[in-house]
Amino acid sequence: MAQSDFAEKIEGGEARSRQAQNGELADALRIDGLQIEYTDVMTGDKNRNRFLYYQLKRSMGKANRIDMIVSFLMESGVRMILKDLRAALARGVRVRILTGNYLGITQPSALYLIKKEKNLMNQYQFEQISREMERRYGKMEKGGEDEFMTLLLAMESNLLKVWRKYPDSNSRRLEEAILLVLHAIKNNTDAECVNAGRFESLANIRLRDALLAAFDPFSNESVRKALEEKAGMNLEDKEVLREYYRAPVICILRIKESVECWIKERGSNGYFDFLEECVGIQVPNDDEMSHAILLRR
Repeated sequence: MAQSDFAEKIEGGEARSRQAQNGELADALRIDGLQIEYTDVMTGDKNRNRFLYYQLKRSMGKANRIDMIVSFLMESGVRMILKDLRAALARGVRVRILTGNYLGITQPSALYLIKKEKNLMNQYQFEQISREMERRYGKMEKGGEDEFMTLLLAMESNLLKVWRKYPDSNSRRLEEAILLVLHAIKNNTDAECVNAGRFESLANIRLRDALLAAFDPFSNESVRKALEEKAGMNLEDKEVLREYYRAPVICILRIKESVECWIKERGSNGYFDFLEECVGIQVPNDDEMSHAILLRR
C-alpha cells in the first residue's frame, strides 16, 4: 500500500478537525485491542488507523448495509473478514459482493466460504420472515376473513388433526412452523434459497407439513395437478407463483396473529383449544389432509 507524508501532516490538522465536527472520532471502535478512528486517507505505514484492513472492519461493524466490489476473491482474504461478515449477517445486515473471474484468479474456495456463511440462517433472519412477507404480500383486512374462509378452514383443519394426534406439536411449535412455511414459500419464489433446517424439529415439521398440504403445489400433488391441468398455471414462472402464494401467505399471517393472541390468553395449547371449541365438531378424527385453492379473478 502506498505511503505518504501527507497522511502524517494532516493527522492533527484540518482533516481531523473536520472529522471531530462530524462526530466521527467520537464513535471510534475497538478492534483487535486497537482504538480505530475514521479516516479519509489509508496509507498503511505504522499508523494502524490508516490500514485498509482496520478501516474495512470498522465500517463493517457499523454498517446497516454492505456492498463490496472487488476484482478478485482469495480464500486468505475472505478469512480475514469472515467474522465481520458473520457478525453483520447476525445483525440482519444485507450483504452483497460483486467480483470477477478474469484469468481465473478468484478462488472457488473463497466463494464457497461466503456462500456458506450467507446460507446459515440466524435467529433474527428466521423470525423476520413474517415482516418481509407481509410487506411483499400484504395482510388480511379486519373483517376480511370471508374471502379466505375456504383456505383458512383447510389450514386449521389440518393443524387441528396433527395436534390431536401429537400434543407436543402445540401452539408454540406452530409459531415456529409458520415461519418455516414462510421461508419455504420464499425459497420457491426467489432465485436464492436459504436453509432454515437448524430451526426444524419433529414437532414443528408435522405442523409445517400440515399447513403446506393445504395449498402448496410442491408439497401436495393434488394441488399441483389442479393448478397445472385445470387452471393452466405454469409453476416454473416465479411471477405466477408469487401471485398464487398471495392468498396462502395472507392466511398464514392471520393464523400467526391468532396463535400469538391465544398463547397469551391460554398458554402453549391456547390456539388449539380455541380451534377445538370453534370448529372441532366439523373436523373428523383422521389423517386426511384438506386443501383449497384460491385464485384471483
